[in-house]
Amino acid sequence: MPPPRANLLAGAAGGLAAFIWASYYILLVLLPRVPTPTVIVVPFLVAGSAFLVGHPGRLRRGAATLLRRLPTPAGIALGLIFLILQIDVVLATRLTGAVDAALVTLLADVVATPLLVFALLRQDADRFRSVAFWGGVAVAALGAVGTIFAGGSGRPLTLAGAASLIPLPFLVAVFFVWVNEESRSTPAGEVLGAAALLAGFVGLAGGVLLFGPGWTSAPLAPAQWAALLAMGLSSFYLAPWAYFWAAQRTSILVPAVLQALIPVFTLVLVAALIAPVPWIAWVGVPLAFGGSAVAVLAPERAQHAHPSG
Repeated sequence: MPPPRANLLAGAAGGLAAFIWASYYILLVLLPRVPTPTVIVVPFLVAGSAFLVGHPGRLRRGAATLLRRLPTPAGIALGLIFLILQIDVVLATRLTGAVDAALVTLLADVVATPLLVFALLRQDADRFRSVAFWGGVAVAALGAVGTIFAGGSGRPLTLAGAASLIPLPFLVAVFFVWVNEESRSTPAGEVLGAAALLAGFVGLAGGVLLFGPGWTSAPLAPAQWAALLAMGLSSFYLAPWAYFWAAQRTSILVPAVLQALIPVFTLVLVAALIAPVPWIAWVGVPLAFGGSAVAVLAPERAQHAHPSG
């Protein structure tokens, strides 16, 4: 069992990651005039460059080890998944709002990730035999889906918005589970850095092919460039490092529970910085958080209450 200090530090790191990722949704809403390809590509390239300069686990490894991951099958696949995931996040946030997009990522942590871990790795089988887990999942889904369909983001849900939300939890789950497995043998900074660089380069090439080279020279205000730089360094560099640092020093349980705070932080930030939030969101978001906490924690408590052997 990890010492109390490790749990405290991991909790702080997981909470920091949740807050940073919540702020990412806010920055997307506050940058409506920045072309979508720019919002996608620039943070990737900023984060990839930051991982090249330095990252945890690189004390005895050079930047060349990160670059050698780029042409490998795992490096290419993770980079493409990262890019597709980010495209979906940006579209979902711009089509449905920050609160709705954050709620769907909650379902990724609570439902899609455990299902994927069990299906691919045959782990956490006890979780699916737990009544508390399924009860928590039901409450979390009720809070999240109810808030989305009731207009918790302050805008009606369109067909395009719904289509952007549906694949999001599965993309999140695949990416994070894969990175976590790769990080068992390779520093997470190298895995994430290579994925970010490849996603940035592919996104840049794809954007030019689809939209022409004009968007790459679109004038942006200094504040917009600063926001894009902040997005790359915070949500693509610092937050993933904090998440996997917490997971590797305690268990995936600690950051998973705390990521359920993302829609809570997002709700507060939207209300404080953007616009008043409908009352249904103030009910549905805490309900979704409470259900997710029960779903993630209950099986662990049951395991400690009835140890095997």
